[in-house]
Amino acid sequence: MERRKRGEPLTASVWQALIGPDGAILDPEFVKGIIFQGVSVWSTVDTCHCQTPLKLSTVCWKLQGISHELRIDVWKYLLGYYPWSSTKSEREDLRRQKVYVHLSAFATE
Repeated sequence: MERRKRGEPLTASVWQALIGPDGAILDPEFVKGIIFQGVSVWSTVDTCHCQTPLKLSTVCWKLQGISHELRIDVWKYLLGYYPWSSTKSEREDLRRQKVYVHLSAFATE
């Protein structure tokens, strides 16, 4: 069986470029495309709705997967813990609510 070479994973610089001023992910489908299918940045960066342009000279031409340093953040979106459209303040509120519910469950036992 022939092994297929994977592209570089989603990097912190690309992740930051995909986050809007309010902290919401600007193009969730683009992020999922990078992670699951691999994306040629050269052909898709023009269609990405990023407000901060990607610096193509610092980004590998093919991205696939998630870099280790981003997994703790990105998996929260992939698993539905955070909605893709949530802002930073909405995520902080959601996290506080989840912690409260979790701690309340232990207090009633």
